[in-house]
Amino acid sequence: MAHNLGKSPRRAAKPARRSLSPLARKTALARFTRRTTDLFLAYVAVGRSTPTLSRAVRKLRDDIDSWRDRYGRKDIRTTAAMVKQTGNGDWTCKNCEWIMVSRGRLCFLVGCDRQSKSCSYICIEPPKNNIRVS
Repeated sequence: MAHNLGKSPRRAAKPARRSLSPLARKTALARFTRRTTDLFLAYVAVGRSTPTLSRAVRKLRDDIDSWRDRYGRKDIRTTAAMVKQTGNGDWTCKNCEWIMVSRGRLCFLVGCDRQSKSCSYICIEPPKNNIRVS
């Protein structure tokens, strides 16, 4: 068995970032905004978080993060948040708000931990500027 002593392991080269036309950028951001709106409406229709909705939010987060990496854009971003809840007696996941608006972000409940009384969210921060295409 050969050892690679003294040499650094090979790293996969990062793919080159692609350029993005203003129209393609506007179209992509519109799709992410539409998906976020659809998720918001689905949460409201159901009145709680479900495993299916949580998976859809995680998929949207992954798609946004992938798009940002591929094109080097910072127009839209995602963050994770954990909110610790206080409460006496029997605390359940029903104590978590299933949708929150915080600092211009729309946050969707994707999980909770009864033991630590905390709620896990994925937040979508929409684009700050409107994009004009002539």
